[in-house]
Amino acid sequence: MSLASIRLTTSDRHRLFVVLSAAQRRSALDRARALGLEGEIRGAEVVAPAEVPPDLITMRTTFRITDLDSGEDGIFTLVYPDEEDPSEGRISVLAPLGIAVLGHRVGDTVEPAVPDPVRRGRLAEILFQPEACGRYEL
Repeated sequence: MSLASIRLTTSDRHRLFVVLSAAQRRSALDRARALGLEGEIRGAEVVAPAEVPPDLITMRTTFRITDLDSGEDGIFTLVYPDEEDPSEGRISVLAPLGIAVLGHRVGDTVEPAVPDPVRRGRLAEILFQPEACGRYEL
């Protein structure tokens, strides 16, 4: 039995190791964030995409998070770094919130390393998850 704090799909884990490799050639900030993400990935329980529960945040999942300090909700989609667009709510898996939510489930409380856009948040709802729709290639 795994004591992992998060779950990842086999395909997300593979793609995220590619992201980590690319981050090593980027800015010092990306390299530092990659270290945090790497720790999460290495400690994760890995599951087949078809076995992912529908309330788990995987890559390209759109979710609603409630800021526990302000009570405000935000809607975000977890994406790969080259797809990031904060003005559209697409946050990179290398961003503090992206690292914090990856592999967590609805109801979990997360605390990003840097409080932007939330300091402490509760994962309130999954609005779209590729695996729940049978879209394992995303």
